[in-house]
Amino acid sequence: VQTCALPIYGRFTGEYVREVEKALSENAGKVVLSLENVTLVDRTAMEFLSTARSRRIRIENMPSYVARWIQQEGS
Repeated sequence: VQTCALPIYGRFTGEYVREVEKALSENAGKVVLSLENVTLVDRTAMEFLSTARSRRIRIENMPSYVARWIQQEGS
């Protein structure tokens, strides 16, 4: 299965979660989220990313503060 990167740029906030969910559902198992160019993640987007990781969706280039936030929330 060939995967493609879904890059997210700038502010990843709750208003964009639905669009990302749609892209993931249309390309189930084929999309890798790339957060390399994300400058801000709000709580809604962070909760989505946490859920996405638990659903085994690949997330690349996650900012360290987001990874720590997810880890702290999961504790």
